[in-house]
Amino acid sequence: MNSEPNVIVKDDYILVEFMEVDYWQIWDAIRLVRNSPESYGKNEIWIFGKGPIGLTDVSLHKLNDFIKEIYPKGLNKSKTAIVADKDEQSVIASLFSQIAGELPFEIKVFSDFRDAKEWIIKI
Repeated sequence: MNSEPNVIVKDDYILVEFMEVDYWQIWDAIRLVRNSPESYGKNEIWIFGKGPIGLTDVSLHKLNDFIKEIYPKGLNKSKTAIVADKDEQSVIASLFSQIAGELPFEIKVFSDFRDAKEWIIKI
């Protein structure tokens, strides 16, 4: 059974840590962040766990549609960084960033947390 992603609201951003990376884990993370009043307008850093990635091309398109549906156009948030240090995760995360090109915020993939954090907090 999947465990819920860990969402931590920091001063400058939101940190989302995944134990497993699959459609329902990401859906839960989006729901948790979206429903958290203290996270409104903050950029996010998503850290993919060490486990296998359970996403397909179809699920990436479904996640993109879900995000378009629940995030308004005038959103204060402008960036989401995905930290993926395994090759398979990086490929899937990069594919999602291409699919999600029309979302109201930019998605960029990193292999290093420090680089992701620097990009997220840079204005």
